[in-house]
Amino acid sequence: NGELFEREKFDLKKEFGLDSFERFCWMCILSGCDYLENITGIGLVKAKKVMSRTQISNIDLILKQLPQNLGKLNLRVTDDYITGFKRAHLAFLHQIVYDPIQRIQMPLNPLPDDVDREHLKYAGQLDETPLAFQHAIGNLNVKTKCIVDKFNPSQWKYRSPVSSSSSSSSVIPGHLKSIWSKEYTSRSEPFSLTSTPMSRKKIS
Repeated sequence: NGELFEREKFDLKKEFGLDSFERFCWMCILSGCDYLENITGIGLVKAKKVMSRTQISNIDLILKQLPQNLGKLNLRVTDDYITGFKRAHLAFLHQIVYDPIQRIQMPLNPLPDDVDREHLKYAGQLDETPLAFQHAIGNLNVKTKCIVDKFNPSQWKYRSPVSSSSSSSSVIPGHLKSIWSKEYTSRSEPFSLTSTPMSRKKIS
């Protein structure tokens, strides 16, 4: 089970007092993330305080003013930390992901004209070989390249999500099939937590 958070429906102003998704990302990075450890003494509460109170849009200046804004004049914000912070932000925006529909690797978001892929190697490198697909479906260990499974999506017997009381001839909509299935299709209408894509029948 999982909980869905839709960026478009996320009220940053109400929840965090932030005026942009960029500041939300900055808040998360400042509190500590996979790409950058937090500065000692700064967690989510202090990161939220900083990002929600400043109107400055220059992240270099925001970070340099942390000691004054937090009332900790002995706090050290090094140039290396600022560089790492900006790299972490770029990594979140443009990390290499695998598109299961096109079955290729690509940046999560298109690269801006002023960003060179060669300078973003820390966000992952494109693998245009069949290994990328094997990594994506979990057959290879990403680091060692050793085979750990032999899963083949084209031979997988997809089990119908329709209840056992439904007709065996029911057609499964394409968007309810596995995303690895060649018959998978994108949902024609936006997903809604209140929608019921298939009728639910009571199982006796």
